[in-house]
Amino acid sequence: MPHCGLSFRHRVIVFTVLAATVMTLAIDVAFNVYQARQHRETVVAALSSLAQVVEVSAVGPLLSADPQEARRTLLAAAATPSVVECGLYDGGGALFAEHRRSTAPVPRRAPGAYVENDDVLVVRDVVHKGRHVGTLYLRSSLAEQRARLWQGVGLGASVLACVLLGAFFLAVRIHHALSRPLNALAALTREVSKRRDYSLRSPDAERNDEVGVLARGFNDMLDRIQVHETRLKSLQRELERLVQDQNRELREQRGKARLYLDTAGVILVALDPEGRVAMINRKGCEITGYAEAELLGKDWFNLVIPAEERTRVWLTFQEIVSGKESHMDSFENAICTKGGECRSMAWNHAVVRDPAGGIVGMISSGSDITARLRMENDLQEANQRLSEAVEELNQVQEQVIQRERLNALGRMASGIAHDFNNALMPILGFSDMLLVNPGSLANTDEAVGMIRDIRDAALDARSVVQRLREFYRPADRKEMAPLDVNAVLNRVVDLTRPKWKEEMSARGVHIEVCTELGAVPLIEGSETQLRQAVTNLVLNAVDAMPRGGAITISSRVEGRWVLVEVVDTGVGMSAEVKRRCLEPFFTTKGPEGSGLGLSMVFGIVSRHGGSLEVQSELGKGARVTLRFP
Repeated sequence: MPHCGLSFRHRVIVFTVLAATVMTLAIDVAFNVYQARQHRETVVAALSSLAQVVEVSAVGPLLSADPQEARRTLLAAAATPSVVECGLYDGGGALFAEHRRSTAPVPRRAPGAYVENDDVLVVRDVVHKGRHVGTLYLRSSLAEQRARLWQGVGLGASVLACVLLGAFFLAVRIHHALSRPLNALAALTREVSKRRDYSLRSPDAERNDEVGVLARGFNDMLDRIQVHETRLKSLQRELERLVQDQNRELREQRGKARLYLDTAGVILVALDPEGRVAMINRKGCEITGYAEAELLGKDWFNLVIPAEERTRVWLTFQEIVSGKESHMDSFENAICTKGGECRSMAWNHAVVRDPAGGIVGMISSGSDITARLRMENDLQEANQRLSEAVEELNQVQEQVIQRERLNALGRMASGIAHDFNNALMPILGFSDMLLVNPGSLANTDEAVGMIRDIRDAALDARSVVQRLREFYRPADRKEMAPLDVNAVLNRVVDLTRPKWKEEMSARGVHIEVCTELGAVPLIEGSETQLRQAVTNLVLNAVDAMPRGGAITISSRVEGRWVLVEVVDTGVGMSAEVKRRCLEPFFTTKGPEGSGLGLSMVFGIVSRHGGSLEVQSELGKGARVTLRFP
């Protein structure tokens, strides 16, 4: 049954009383119905038996047509207290005799027994020797039965009252036996719920009945809840700590991210798919001139993009946020600042996606290239001016070079004239002697000697011309072949030995030549030219040591170069001599030198694709390094 807001105690009492009431009423009603039915059946049986007796007694008066006798017979039957009315009809259906205590009409009925309201009516045919001679009816009242029924109802009400009283006391006892521990358990539940103290326990757990089972189950539940509560509190504390740590880390990361964004030297701006500003860093605010609050949520294109570029930039943005372009590097466009200034920007774009992969916007980094473009324009103008200046300088340089060429040609002509004068002097002298004194031709030995001197002078002149040609002629690739540098250096030592050993020893000067040859690969070159170049260096070194000394010839590998060095301990060079030592016809040997030695060496090394380097100080000797690829 629904509790309708009643307490458990009231529900127990109401349920017990109702149950007892219903059961008592059911038993009382069933008993009374049974008693009434039994009484009616008894009355019907007794009235039928009486009607059978009266039938036998009424045959005579009907046959003799004696109504008085018939009335006495009916009167005898009416002596029974329960009979309230009786009557006799003749064979024709007319009322023959009757005895009645009421004025209610007697309806005609077919033979049988009838129960009408509080009366029982029995109708019976009077038959004599198989012939119907009349009809008898008897009516009995059930008032006595009704009185007994009401007595039973009263008794039932008394019993019901006693039952209700007993049920009430029984319900109270049941409630006391059941609801007390349940109330205690409910109170304990409320206390646990209110205080959230899961250490409380029910004292009824020691009972051996259902309440004890319930209390033990409740205590077990509290045990598990307490364990879970302890673990939950521990997990909650740990979760709170983790959340605090994560929040702190998140705040730190956000602070760092914002710091990175604000300290970045470029604009960082995020746009939603409609082109509204979702984020912008401090640099973006500085360049555009707007405050962050003035930009957030605003249409970027209408606010900062110039009208003449807005369509192009918007179409590019639509391609990116629609997924056609995932990123675009070096996209350039202009922006208008709050103050109306137009600045050129170079952008890198990338899409921003949600966890499902959908595009939710675009983030862009932009560099202000206004100054760079201005510098490029200025640089182009400067380059133009520089090109014009270089062209002018080239013209001036050509003029200077031409003058230097003329100077060099003059010095060369002077040197050639000097050497040729030296060479032509014996030729002219001996030729004049032979022309002036033809008789000297008769002296064969003297004439041959003069002719030999003339020939030697001519050879010297040819040597001057040969060295000059060797200096200026281009490289002949046919002479180039794989060359063993160390073998050439050893050959140079042998070829120059008469000069630095025999000749210098004859003068009382001691010169020592040593080699330090490393493992070097073959080079592509001309053996004759290389030997001539190194020979010149060795002879120059001998001339630079009039009091003797040491010459070291070495070879080694340095990177992709093969190095050949000639080092002497001679008198060295001054800065001026070192600066001019490679000039053609420059010499410090006076009339004995042609000034083409180092110049010729430089030309040979250059034709081999190499370089020449001179290191020397006055009084500290000299080091000449040849580099060959």
